[in-house]
Amino acid sequence: MNNPEVEKRVALEELMMGYREVRTAMETAKRQDDWGSVAELGGEALTLARQILELEPGSANLLHLSPEELDVIMADIADTENRKNLTPKEN
Repeated sequence: MNNPEVEKRVALEELMMGYREVRTAMETAKRQDDWGSVAELGGEALTLARQILELEPGSANLLHLSPEELDVIMADIADTENRKNLTPKEN
């Protein structure tokens, strides 16, 4: 028997675990002055954060995002939602 709330919770926990791993790797790369990896991992972290916020909008405080990062993610989510609402001709 599938329970959508349990499935959502498991998905959220998996995304959060991945997000924490990426942020930890990013901090390690910063300490090693590996700025190419920092940029790559930062992009991955923002992608995971977006997925988390789409799944559970109230989870922003768990992500420890800067206000700027949160603004970028929320604007991107809003833009995606707006595009979904456009007719094919407007898009």
